[in-house]
Amino acid sequence: MDKTERPWKSTVAHKWLRFLCSNKKAKILDFGCGKRKTMPQVLRDQGYKNIVGYDIMFERHQTKGDDHYETFEKINQDQLWNYIVVSNVLNIQPTEEHIYSTLETINSIVKPKTTVIINYPLSPRRLPEITNALFRDMIEDVFLANPKHKVQCTFGSHGIIALIKGK
Repeated sequence: MDKTERPWKSTVAHKWLRFLCSNKKAKILDFGCGKRKTMPQVLRDQGYKNIVGYDIMFERHQTKGDDHYETFEKINQDQLWNYIVVSNVLNIQPTEEHIYSTLETINSIVKPKTTVIINYPLSPRRLPEITNALFRDMIEDVFLANPKHKVQCTFGSHGIIALIKGK
């Protein structure tokens, strides 16, 4: 089943977002939202006002006038995102290089005071050899290259949640 077709109302990363973000006007980017933009719509339904979805797979196919779905150029134009949510994106990448490339892309849009919430679930995983510990190391390799970033990883039955704070 395609990630965008799952009938959930929340992912672990989105639960963390609701825990960390009480400001319904915060600027939120759902990085890798999927074709149907399910979670941005769910969050709007929950009262969040400024949520935008981005997914490189569907960037060329957005409908005209769809202001809740952006190109990478637009999301990277000196915008300050209060939160960037990356949920069930990195676990479906085909190679370790793709994971690193995606992490570096996310890192490129982190500004001071941006909080990034990354979910790397236990299942499904296209690359089971990328363990929680190895994924944590990858997160640290990319985000701690900037000494102003703070990284916290939490392991659980779901997999790993990484919180990155830009300073």
